[in-house]
Amino acid sequence: MSLLSRAVQSDGRQATMITWHDAITRLVKPGRVVFTKLPRGATVGTPGDTEQQRRLLATVLQQLTHPLPMAPVVTAETLTDD
Repeated sequence: MSLLSRAVQSDGRQATMITWHDAITRLVKPGRVVFTKLPRGATVGTPGDTEQQRRLLATVLQQLTHPLPMAPVVTAETLTDD
């Protein structure tokens, strides 16, 4: 996904990616990226936690308003207690 995001952005289109795996993603250096502290399989939020998912989506979409290149964004989102 990092390579795809970088390719889309290099062609002049807007793109932002969200990932939990910062080690690999930082090597590819996509123009816009949001890192979460959520585990694999819950990258866009804890299943069933729509408020958390909305916050993450808002963070990702907000990145489209910033010019490239930009520093990666790290969210404070973690698993919610049920």
